[in-house]
Formats: sequence, C-alpha cells, structure tokens
Amino acid sequence: MKTLLLPLCLTVATNLAAQDKAPLTLWTDAGAHGHCQRIQGTGITDRLRPLMHAQVSALEVGEGYRVTLFNGEDGEGPERITVQGPRRVDDLKTLLRLHGTGNWDNAIGSILIQAAEPAAPAALDVLAGTN
Repeated sequence: MKTLLLPLCLTVATNLAAQDKAPLTLWTDAGAHGHCQRIQGTGITDRLRPLMHAQVSALEVGEGYRVTLFNGEDGEGPERITVQGPRRVDDLKTLLRLHGTGNWDNAIGSILIQAAEPAAPAALDVLAGTN
C-alpha cells in the first residue's frame, strides 16, 4: 500500500506546482514581498487589482512567456520594455526607462502577456573531411 501512495503523492504535488506557476506574478514590494497578483492567460491587461495599480515593484515571468510592460493604459505610452521568461525581477528599480527619468518601479500602466516563440535549434557546424 505504501508503494502505491508515494507515486500518487508525487503526482499530486507536481500538478499543484504546475498550476501555481502563472505566466506573470506581480508584487507591490521589492524582493517579491507585499501584495501579490497572479495573472493567468495571454493578452493585454490594464485591469490590475486597485492596490496593484502603479504599485508594482517586483515581477516573475513564467517559462514559455514574454511580457511587455507599458507605462500607459491599453498597451500605449511612450515607454515599454519586454521581459522574457523564465525571469524574476526582484526590484523594478533595476530596469531603467529609456525616455524621461526613472525606472519601472511603480510605473506599470498595462501589460501584454504572450507565449514566447520557441527557440531556434542550434546551428550545427559541419566539417568537410578531405579525402
């Protein structure tokens, strides 16, 4: 009986961990602390929870996703930056904005989540033999 339960427990734990990995997770405080919002699915969103709007200080992009941050609503604004997953940014102060002054800490107005394109296969070097 114990032999049968172990694989079942591991399967359940693995499935729960996979469900817990959202394409994008946001936090209000650096170091992945404070209030948290997980965003499932792809597309553009500017419907952050009220306590998250213009208050995001850390984020994590899941494997297989690419996230573009905009400083305006509806994917607009002069500023944007793309983060390729898997990547965790513990402090958005480390991501500088190109126009104007400052960084991306507390500056996100809307977000575009996309499935990342699969990586191109590595090129093979073929050496021609001399006969």
